[in-house]
Amino acid sequence: MPLLYESNSKDSILKFAQKLEGSCVAEILDRNAMYGGMPIGESSHDYSKEYSGKGGFGQYLEEVYFGKRNDSYARADFEEAELELKTTPLKRLSNGEIKAKERIVLGIMDFMTIVDEEFYSSHFISKNKDILLVFYLHDSFKEYCNLDIPLVDIWNCIREDGYQIQRDWEHIVAKVREGRAHEISEGDTLYLGACTKGTTREKAQREQPYSSHLAHTRAFCFKIQYVNHIYYELLSRKKNRITSYYHVLSSPETDLDQIVKQLFRPYI
Repeated sequence: MPLLYESNSKDSILKFAQKLEGSCVAEILDRNAMYGGMPIGESSHDYSKEYSGKGGFGQYLEEVYFGKRNDSYARADFEEAELELKTTPLKRLSNGEIKAKERIVLGIMDFMTIVDEEFYSSHFISKNKDILLVFYLHDSFKEYCNLDIPLVDIWNCIREDGYQIQRDWEHIVAKVREGRAHEISEGDTLYLGACTKGTTREKAQREQPYSSHLAHTRAFCFKIQYVNHIYYELLSRKKNRITSYYHVLSSPETDLDQIVKQLFRPYI
């Protein structure tokens, strides 16, 4: 079945993805069929059982909406466009405020190879520099095809917050190079985290270079506070609001610790 976007163009993929904004998959599929377009999938069939579990909505969206076969290759989902797809659940608080429900996981860390990488040529950057983010409101009572999607956009973490992302990445990798991968903590960093993976501690242990200690399997992730920032930053741009102060971290001369100290200095 032919794709309804150019698979080698970020702009084409984004334009196609943003049809989902303010709607849901079922509505777009039905609307497409109504106007005589090529159906992307079967809106009458939800596939929820086929794509159950964590990450199920992302797999569903990739196959049913984007017409791409799911795979486990360590490369960007839209390889020709160098664009990764991430679906991100949101939750509505009792006061009506919208917040990120969880961190964004960005791929398992390979302790044995990452010690030989440099940040800008790393596997992390090649896969996650440009991410197509599909924010959806989590609702365990709704089928995937009916989940509300309030925001879709591309986030480039290097252009937006490259200084801090690089600093976080290098802090994590430094521990692996020192033979201390088993001491990595998600609390070590600000934006880019190293979250644990695996169902049990015993099954999640793996070897590391430069140490005989087994280390817990970890994956790079955008921490939940940073996901909240991304969501509201992209939302504010769409509403033509003033961008937030997080962008000062794009400058190599700027350090978040110094910013915080400067803000508190008048009160100390």
